[in-house]
Amino acid sequence: MHTLNRTRKAFRLVVKRELRRQVDLFQEDRYLYHAVATNWPLEQKSTAEALTWHNQRGQAENFLKERKGGLGLDRMPCGQLEANAVFFRLGVIAYNLFLGFKRLSCPKSWWHHTLATFRWKLIQVAGRIVHHAGQVILKLALDAEKLRLFRSIRKRCLELAVAT
Repeated sequence: MHTLNRTRKAFRLVVKRELRRQVDLFQEDRYLYHAVATNWPLEQKSTAEALTWHNQRGQAENFLKERKGGLGLDRMPCGQLEANAVFFRLGVIAYNLFLGFKRLSCPKSWWHHTLATFRWKLIQVAGRIVHHAGQVILKLALDAEKLRLFRSIRKRCLELAVAT
């Protein structure tokens, strides 16, 4: 446990040392050091748990980047603050709905896909609407595996709709 110069609040310093994968010609130190200051006592979180929790915080930047790029939230539509706030809130709601849809309806292997990848692999599929014998049919240009995926997602969405 440590304290800074004139503070009375103590903190724990967790230091991770790892061997460099590639030694630099002009550096003598063969190790990399990574330090994290935390206020969790050792009894509450172990050293490994504190480092794991700290390292997951960097993932938030990836979520923000995905939201901005995947939903077009990198630019606001106009110069009015209130309108831009509504636009951004709708984008966040759409992103949360997408996450819920992905987790509740799609196979686990699709959970790691970003919004852009999901759209590219699943939604942007060539197809056309055909009228035949009084019916409207959607013909999609995809292989049997992707057709099974479409059907399983559709079935799961129906099950969720009936359950509520």
